[in-house]
Amino acid sequence: MKLNMFQVVRLKTKEKGTIVEIFNEGEGYIVDIRLEDDSYEQRTVYPHEITSVFEEVEREFIAA
Repeated sequence: MKLNMFQVVRLKTKEKGTIVEIFNEGEGYIVDIRLEDDSYEQRTVYPHEITSVFEEVEREFIAA
């Protein structure tokens, strides 16, 4: 599966991160991981460290 910029992924460490850079067609990624104090840590992540990808769903908005 090809991952794209700004996709959100779950790592094997159970952390959730956003892809901010892609190396060599997906050989590695720079991922922003939000920490408990609301700061971010950037980490290099490889495909074998990713367990799942979050998908965005659009729903119709109806004003009350």
